[in-house]
Amino acid sequence: MNNKGISDTIAILLLIVVAVAASVILYMWITDYNLPSQSQEEALQSMLKIEAVEVEDDKLKVYVRNIGEFRVQIDTIYILSLSQTIITKLTPFEAPVEIEPGELAILVATSPVELDGNYLIQIESTKGVMSVFRAKIALKAKPVVLNEVEGNPPGVDRLGIEWIEIYNPSNQPFNLASYEIWDSENHRLCTIGVDCVTQPDSTIIQPKSYMIVTGWTGYLIDNYDPDGVVLKDPRGKVVDKSPLFADSWSTAESMQRIPNGYGDWTFSLSTKGFANQLVKLYINEYEANPTGNDWNDEWVEIYNPNDFTIELSNLRVYNYDGNYRTISYSSFVPPHSYYVFTILGAMFTNDADGAILRSPYPGGRIYDDTGLLTDGEDNNKTWQRVPDGSKNWVFKEATKGASNG
Repeated sequence: MNNKGISDTIAILLLIVVAVAASVILYMWITDYNLPSQSQEEALQSMLKIEAVEVEDDKLKVYVRNIGEFRVQIDTIYILSLSQTIITKLTPFEAPVEIEPGELAILVATSPVELDGNYLIQIESTKGVMSVFRAKIALKAKPVVLNEVEGNPPGVDRLGIEWIEIYNPSNQPFNLASYEIWDSENHRLCTIGVDCVTQPDSTIIQPKSYMIVTGWTGYLIDNYDPDGVVLKDPRGKVVDKSPLFADSWSTAESMQRIPNGYGDWTFSLSTKGFANQLVKLYINEYEANPTGNDWNDEWVEIYNPNDFTIELSNLRVYNYDGNYRTISYSSFVPPHSYYVFTILGAMFTNDADGAILRSPYPGGRIYDDTGLLTDGEDNNKTWQRVPDGSKNWVFKEATKGASNG
């Protein structure tokens, strides 16, 4: 072959190489192809298994086990037809839900649309691992939920101080215009966008957000006669309702769903406008034997470890003999701060006694308990949690109203 033929052959080969390289680059650009990252490699070793699906109290429960080697997160449940068309996308409460290797988790969600038939339930982790389960589902539509009810706030009962909280668990805004608030005795209280007073001042409830509703005349919850709250859509269909309950103690406790949005209803310190939870408080310091005459000088210090202010009005401090004193109306403890409650008269014994902070409701919530402590020294030393809120009790010089160190 002459030199010209060789040159032509080399040129053709170069053109072929360039064309192939260009095709590969174009393919990678179009498909957004990347070399496997560490998380993708982990995904190949991670597996999810939907073990069961059930409906309970208008809530979908999906039982998922992580049978892989790495922790995964799930933030979406897809409901598909049997032909694999997406019908709706649900966000589990407390999403993203983390599942450790070997762990069984329950994804709980409500649906904005009514479901009745056979469906495919699909979940997908943040690592791209998917699991599909076929199930028969009959689920009522519930785009929003009643989340908290305050039927007897602290202080003198007066019009307009009762309130309810509505929660939007989805990732989409929802318009509550013309939704109605009723009580369980079939009395309409108000209509959102008409005569209800809402906070924020809008009919739109944002994703993962709360709307406080008040403004009705009369009283929703009687002190002794059980009643409840009913939320109806503009057609009069019941969307959600609370259980029947009475509220006779005028504490800062409300009836609320715990866990937030879907749990059982229970009395607990109010979480108005944010996620319901079992609010944690500590009896942080305990003075049972102050210097001199103990009369009107015993005290306990209550510590708030939360990021929000807590109202203590009308909660009680007990000793181990069942005696108690009531915290006065309009008592608040700011976030990460201290409230000193002085005992009227004398209540604590110096030998093996303790303080209990609890609700006045019969069988009500106990917020903290010091356990039995002995203070035989008539001086300025107190029992203290060191550091604040810990389980470690130390007997040392008082730090009344300040950090224990």
